[in-house]
Amino acid sequence: MLGPAGGERGTEATTSCRAEFAIHDPDFASSWGNHAVRHTPSVRKSMQHPTLGELKIDRHTLALPGSDCSLVMYTAEAGSPSAASLKSL
Repeated sequence: MLGPAGGERGTEATTSCRAEFAIHDPDFASSWGNHAVRHTPSVRKSMQHPTLGELKIDRHTLALPGSDCSLVMYTAEAGSPSAASLKSL
């Protein structure tokens, strides 16, 4: 995978999986080579909860230094209807 600075990153398992896909699917290999994966630190998502209805949730991703791991947090904007709905759980 390409990291935020455009450098190669990922575990050996990720690299192995990507190579396996490329062997069996030339279109995948071509597409992967032309696609730069960009880091998106935060994004707002809408989701439909079966009881609470529509929720607007913010996803925050923090890269952990010296690791291929990331911490992903989901929050609702303070004071929003989504925050009130989640608090009711």
